[in-house]
Amino acid sequence: MAGETHGDVTLSDGATPAVGKLFADRYEIEALLGRGGMGSVYRALDREVGEVVALKTLDIYAADDKAVERFRREVRLARRVTHRNTARTYDLGEHGGLRFLTMEYVEGHSLRAWLARRPRPLAAVEVTLQVAAGLQAAHEAGVIHRDLKPSNIMIEASGRVVITDFGIARTSEAEGQSQTGGVLGTPAYMAPEQVEGKPVDPRTDVYALALILVEMLTGKLPFSGGNVFAVAMARLNPELPELRASGRIPEPLIGPIERALCRDPEGRFRSAAAFARALERVRELLGDQTLAGAELGGWQDADDWAPASDPAETLASLAESGVGELGGGDAAEAPTQHSIAEDSPLRSSSATQLTATSERTGLRLPMPTTSAGPRTGARALAVLPFRYRGPADSDFIADALLDELTDVLSMTRGLKVTSSGATARLTSAGDRDPRSLGTELGVELVVDGTIQLAGERLRIAARMLDVDSGFQLWNERFDGQLEDVFELQDKMGKRIAEALRVELEIFEHRELADVEAIESYLRARQAKIKWRLRGPDGAVTHYRAVLERAPGFKPAMAGLALACMRAWFMPEDERDADIDWAGVAKAAVEHAMAEAPNFAETQIAAASWAVQGGFYREAAAHLREALRIAPTSALAHEYLGRLQTEAAHPELGISHLELALSLDPGLHWCLADLARYKALRGDYDGYTELMDQLLTQTERHHATAQLMQMRVGAWRRDAARVREALAQLDPDSSDEGARTIRQYGPPLLGPYDPEALEQEHAMMLSVVKNGRLRTFMHQLFAEQAAFHGDRERAVAHLHEAGQLVLVDLDWLDNCPLFDDLRHDPRFVTLRAKVRARCEQIWAAG
Repeated sequence: MAGETHGDVTLSDGATPAVGKLFADRYEIEALLGRGGMGSVYRALDREVGEVVALKTLDIYAADDKAVERFRREVRLARRVTHRNTARTYDLGEHGGLRFLTMEYVEGHSLRAWLARRPRPLAAVEVTLQVAAGLQAAHEAGVIHRDLKPSNIMIEASGRVVITDFGIARTSEAEGQSQTGGVLGTPAYMAPEQVEGKPVDPRTDVYALALILVEMLTGKLPFSGGNVFAVAMARLNPELPELRASGRIPEPLIGPIERALCRDPEGRFRSAAAFARALERVRELLGDQTLAGAELGGWQDADDWAPASDPAETLASLAESGVGELGGGDAAEAPTQHSIAEDSPLRSSSATQLTATSERTGLRLPMPTTSAGPRTGARALAVLPFRYRGPADSDFIADALLDELTDVLSMTRGLKVTSSGATARLTSAGDRDPRSLGTELGVELVVDGTIQLAGERLRIAARMLDVDSGFQLWNERFDGQLEDVFELQDKMGKRIAEALRVELEIFEHRELADVEAIESYLRARQAKIKWRLRGPDGAVTHYRAVLERAPGFKPAMAGLALACMRAWFMPEDERDADIDWAGVAKAAVEHAMAEAPNFAETQIAAASWAVQGGFYREAAAHLREALRIAPTSALAHEYLGRLQTEAAHPELGISHLELALSLDPGLHWCLADLARYKALRGDYDGYTELMDQLLTQTERHHATAQLMQMRVGAWRRDAARVREALAQLDPDSSDEGARTIRQYGPPLLGPYDPEALEQEHAMMLSVVKNGRLRTFMHQLFAEQAAFHGDRERAVAHLHEAGQLVLVDLDWLDNCPLFDDLRHDPRFVTLRAKVRARCEQIWAAG
């Protein structure tokens, strides 16, 4: 069969790549990634080397001498540049009359697709720094890109940023002459000298990079016009549009951007490296996050400054045409290698986003690149000395924090932490390039940050970087008071270490989950923190969604186990009355213990399960194991502290509760536990102070806090306090838990009707299946009866609590309502039974 003829060129049979076919006797064509005015890009398996490559063809209709020369030049120049932030070009070939080249296949999406989400300032700066590094390498090789734009920048799933498409690049030597034959480039991203057809140099690429940074920050370019020519000509005006007008660009970035966008190349940064150095200095300011009020001026849009709160969204790569040419030539060049066609089977699988964001800390997590399992062995990490800003006589704080962080993280299972002595010398900003540090120290992750001291107020900003990509994975700010240096060192070091540990658990297993699974995981974690456990938007549903997509994702197994235990604790309502929460929780805990026992949350969930059966020795052992796995686990310290306080070991319990609160100030109920301890000892001023803190810091525990207020009112036989707390509760609340809580107060204020109250108690217990919660309900019923002097019913409810899993010896011994019962033989017997359970906790250490 004869081949096809196009003008003067004839293609032999089989010359055109086809999906599922072998091309040039070497490349298995797997998918069409995109098609543009100059040609097509395919994903192909190179049989000779066994690697996936991008194969770019020159469309036969566009194959005039000029286009062919451009094609050759792309290969020649691109092969000069060997840098991790530029796509490698392998070879140039011809098959059956069709010219093609092969290049590195970058799995990810274009920056154009990422712009749809309008990245936050820190992420935009990080991307710009990587592009600048790639440009600097190209410039040092004598290559000027000349067509830098979002569609020519790819973002790998790992977070690596890659410059592609050197189709109209020129050597520095060639650019010493004026351009002829039309102006090459994309109008929106051209530098003024390109528009005017004047010689270009590395500063031309710097100009385009600054435009892209503005677009990432504001969602649009600074120049506008009715058509592409007007847009291009707008930059010839002597004055740059006011960058502050958008209100989206952080003030520290204004100066570097304005300089990079100077109309006269002589006024710009002389190199991409110089631009990068200026951005590095700004990144330190933005990463500190202490400047939001003062040094960032009016730029305080909470949606942009605060750590990301929405989980990662899945973004599809957008097909975009290539190079536009002013003054003649082709309307569009071949697309970048990952501009995915609408009908491509890769469109959904390649639609990955650069990062997933921790709702609580602003984590930025690189997505998986393979389906391989998690890396084996310990994760290597180095802590750098934090940069100190404050009075010279207190600069020792930085060294103390370095030692504390290193020591605490070294005790965390799964981490191999470089000694503080090995990193203590790295005190200057110039020594902190994460890539070189990774090589020098042999680590995968680096932690650094800043310490700012003003008077007694201390602010620490910490971040974690991936040394391979240089990308920031996590950052958080910590505030404290410089009252006791040693206490501060201890608490802040542990708190930062705990925040890091939580994020590292996800990072370690990221290879097992895609973007949607990570999105569901982050939603689940946030829902669990807020105790939103059941229903379609509850933590249990989201964790299950994770495991449906990623059955081996162990952080979700551990999280599901704990979420199910908490869901079982809640009173049932009509939405899930038919769910066997005991069975669901048991299955989730057993699965987590079998598949993910080395997670602190798994051990905490197992401890909670043991408590439901009254197996307190096992519960305490699981909590001890959780703390061996993660010495800074705030949840483990909270739970163990609560058990030890109830079990009449208050000195240990209070220590754990206070540590849990310092590790995670969001565990507000620790304040209520500490307040209860004070109230049971008659320290009502101390109780009130702690409860005021709780009620002013959060509304999440409003109903349960008012229950505590009513109980303390009952203990003191203070009807006014009970009435005041009851008035704070919504009588029409649809929440089953809130309705149950509200039923405690009215029987204390009205005439005592024991028979009616017993009926009410029976109805309340009918929706409670959890042993620990049923025990607590009988404790409340015993208080109501004792308040009215009904000894028999009080003892009866105490007996029921004892038959269940009562371990609250501190309450039995110190609640004023039981003063008249403590010599009753039945009470003495009950106390001995409860003490025996407490001894199980004590025996576990």
